[in-house]
Amino acid sequence: MDYVNSKRLDKPLVALNIIQRWRGQKPPGRFLKFDDKKESWLDVGDKKAREKTSQALREKAPLLRKQQEEQRQEVSDNSSHVEETSRSPETMSRPEVRIPIVQIDRNHL
Repeated sequence: MDYVNSKRLDKPLVALNIIQRWRGQKPPGRFLKFDDKKESWLDVGDKKAREKTSQALREKAPLLRKQQEEQRQEVSDNSSHVEETSRSPETMSRPEVRIPIVQIDRNHL
């Protein structure tokens, strides 16, 4: 699942998917917080785990968007060079448009 390209209403589902996958590992992953009174680590629960996962995704989203744009530009630069040499003169003036397709699999949430 791709948080950056998800619709607003699907973003919480991305966070839940991450939590489910993390907790579903063998051994299971956990979301912990240190309890000063008990002097031990305690699981924060699913609600807090979702809040913190969503926060981390939001904070990292601008960097991820920038990286995606750089990758798209790199691919575009590389493919346009190849296309210029392989396309016929009749089609050289028509730009090619490529739209990335992102699909969210809700069955795994």
